[in-house]
Amino acid sequence: MALLFTTDILTRDGFTVSNAYGRVAADDDFKGEFVRGYVNIYVSEQAFLDGNQPVKTNYIQDCMEPYNRDTDGTDVLNIAHEGLISNLADQGIVATNSFTYYIYMLLHKKRSINFLQLTDLQNEQV
Repeated sequence: MALLFTTDILTRDGFTVSNAYGRVAADDDFKGEFVRGYVNIYVSEQAFLDGNQPVKTNYIQDCMEPYNRDTDGTDVLNIAHEGLISNLADQGIVATNSFTYYIYMLLHKKRSINFLQLTDLQNEQV
């Protein structure tokens, strides 16, 4: 899963990236009490797929969320997404979970989606 950014991202070099794409990774600690989330931000999903390097920013691009397997379930990647969305929002950055966005498009826009070409929807207004 990934994050779709609706706020412009300012790179360390002073460039602005619109509609950035963030690739998320997650891990839980050995005791199972926290989930750590990390996001690399790319100019686009295609840049990620092409193997390009993520852009460098001054934003905090990680989070640590409390975790209880019994009550939170086993989807640590989703927990990381939500923690990153919150952490980025505290920095004035708006991002959405790509999976949630595409489900919204399926349900509310009644669109048929080819899951091999999901990036076509990234620039569409919700």
